Amino acid sequence: MNIKINVREDSMGFLYLTPVKQSYIDQIIEYLKEFNVDSDGSVLIQSDYDVESFYEDCNYRQKRDIQSGWGANMLFDAWTFLNYIGWDACEGLELK
Repeated sequence: MNIKINVREDSMGFLYLTPVKQSYIDQIIEYLKEFNVDSDGSVLIQSDYDVESFYEDCNYRQKRDIQSGWGANMLFDAWTFLNYIGWDACEGLELK
């Protein structure tokens, strides 16, 4: 299953992935409260390898928009996204 996410890049080249659907964000925040984790529902990708791997799955326009500071909305695998969240979110959450 894919979910729609917004991707933006900061000045250090790190990527922030945020679900577009507010109910997904709320579910992630609530889930992480069980582990005393303060979250805004976003995922931070900061290793060079992970950033490069992410860009390999983007088309030219998405990559250009993200790297130029505009950000982009795109479909992304929900299971992979939840694994980026950590805390076994891929087992504890079901984004529908």
